[in-house]
Amino acid sequence: MSSNPDSHEREIERGTEILASSSRCATLDELATLADASVVAPSRPRVAAHVAACARCTAELALLREFESASPLPEEEEAVEWIVARLRGRFPETLVAAVKAGNAARAPRGHR
Repeated sequence: MSSNPDSHEREIERGTEILASSSRCATLDELATLADASVVAPSRPRVAAHVAACARCTAELALLREFESASPLPEEEEAVEWIVARLRGRFPETLVAAVKAGNAARAPRGHR
């Protein structure tokens, strides 16, 4: 890597462009399905082929796998347990909001 500031800026711009999402990029759900080999999905071959050719999706899949395999440090366990309890407590509330949002999106105009 050059010490030239202009060169460094161009490298950053190129990296940003490479990692920019496109309409062809996999969704988080598709990446999660790909990460879990036990899940059978018709989209798996298409998503796998895209990920193999896409730097952004390859990085996202690697981050997802790292996140899913991570274990909290002993000093983090209490905070993690608190967060998990809060998320579990909010799950019904979030589920209801998602269902309502889905129903509103499907409702004919004038009935929302």
